[in-house]
Amino acid sequence: ILKNSTPGKKTRFQLHKYSIDTGYNFENKEWSRLRWAINKELANGIGIVKFVDTTANKKLGNYRAFELFAYFSEKTEERTIWWAEYSRWTDHDGFGYLASIIGDTADMKDPENYTSYRTLMDSINISQMTTRLKAPRFVTTSPQRLPLSSVTWYNALGRDMRGCIGHSSMLLVKRSMKQFPIRRP
Repeated sequence: ILKNSTPGKKTRFQLHKYSIDTGYNFENKEWSRLRWAINKELANGIGIVKFVDTTANKKLGNYRAFELFAYFSEKTEERTIWWAEYSRWTDHDGFGYLASIIGDTADMKDPENYTSYRTLMDSINISQMTTRLKAPRFVTTSPQRLPLSSVTWYNALGRDMRGCIGHSSMLLVKRSMKQFPIRRP
């Protein structure tokens, strides 16, 4: 989530990634089409749909997307609160993506602001970086006696961290102390 830090503005940009059930047909964009349709009906019920774009040339990243610009409202005991939402949905390779810009209706409908928000949406790039995680090799000897080259460590992205400096630390696991090496770049 990115928030606009300009005084008086409450606009925020959100990009959500969802894991999709395999029952959806990704070639037909069923997941993104369904999410778009649900939000369109919701906007029709509690707000105003300003425009939609379901043409094949609408994109989120490099993938076909469904677009909705709508005003939503929420009634409280004191007043009715309105906000605008500009959103796009797409799905690819088992994941669904929702990009939305939410803000004050006056700010969002300003043509100059809308142009910058559309440019932001068009600039989004969705990357399917998939890296398998590798676990360190476990050894039975004390970490202090190990030469640095005998243990290979990997970070969360699976990158080899051989050039790290070894440190020793203690970990309390189920009331027993276990010693393990900590590697820092």
